[in-house]
Amino acid sequence: MMNYSKRAELFRPLRTKYAAFLASILWKLTHDRELFTEAMQYALLGMWQNIEKLNGKKAGAYCGGKEI
Repeated sequence: MMNYSKRAELFRPLRTKYAAFLASILWKLTHDRELFTEAMQYALLGMWQNIEKLNGKKAGAYCGGKEI
């Protein structure tokens, strides 16, 4: 299991890179502030919980074949 500091180190750049894109998609899908906020939190939590899958060579299935 990855420790908190390593997880945070990997999460911050991903959040910075994809937050605006994710927000635009979720807003277009929900058109509701409460539902949007909940969906955004759920998506970011999913990134946090699965950060080790979104990093390195195993990331291809999640990131279009590119390493992050």
